[in-house]
Amino acid sequence: MSPFTRFPWGEVVRRQPDRWRDKREVEHTGTIEHRLSQMTYEERLKDAQELGERVRRVLREAAERGQIIEGEATEVEADRIGVPPSRRAARGIS
Repeated sequence: MSPFTRFPWGEVVRRQPDRWRDKREVEHTGTIEHRLSQMTYEERLKDAQELGERVRRVLREAAERGQIIEGEATEVEADRIGVPPSRRAARGIS
């Protein structure tokens, strides 16, 4: 048998269509803003606290692996980061 024989994808897809398909359907309803607007103040507070805990954990783990870059942040020119002129004024960027 030639090493360049094509794999029979059609057969695989036919036998297990739920596992093997060319296109996956992902249902997305609403935006983050909508989801947050549906939450109570207490739910938003709990969500923010959990997010903070996850961020601290990820940063701690990255530091343990030596993946944290130390130093100070510097400003980047608005043109280089693609901030449109209409938003520069709102952000106080000239």
